[in-house]
Amino acid sequence: MNRLPLHTLVGFAAAARNGNLTRAAESLHLTVSALSHQIRALEERLGRRLFVRGPRGVQLTADGERLLARIGPQEVRERYGVDPAQVPDFIALRGDPSDKIPGARGVGAKTAASLLGEYDSLDALLSAGRFSAEAEALRTYRHIATLDPSAPVPPLPDREPDWRAGGAAAEKLGLGRLAGRLEEAASS
Repeated sequence: MNRLPLHTLVGFAAAARNGNLTRAAESLHLTVSALSHQIRALEERLGRRLFVRGPRGVQLTADGERLLARIGPQEVRERYGVDPAQVPDFIALRGDPSDKIPGARGVGAKTAASLLGEYDSLDALLSAGRFSAEAEALRTYRHIATLDPSAPVPPLPDREPDWRAGGAAAEKLGLGRLAGRLEEAASS
């Protein structure tokens, strides 16, 4: 599997298991909006629909069934060494480069899984006095990992966009069409 974000896969699996976004979101301590966003982002990244959305819930498409067969609670445990419900705490500790979450200093995947095996949750770990200097940051990282809309965001100053710099950055990333549109914006 092409390194899809772990929290997104867990959200997808929960929605598939529950057949309902509300129940799935509750089981993961997410808002329905956050879970829906994760699933839509996953569908866009894969270029295929994974669910048919209906008034009473969601139903897997054939593509969704194939993806679910490749992931699930057991696969999360085998790959990361944590239960699916521990994924936000795991990401907070280990970090997640795709979401720019730095994680705890000196903690990688193995250490994060080991700590969660011993303490069961980030809250229990922090209550035991571990990572006291980073406690607030780790709680924030967990909020970010769950797409919690109440997660604190640093104040950003108002400023005019630098369309040319954006175009150059997009070009470096191989996003030619976006780079062209940003260059057009810079010229107008």
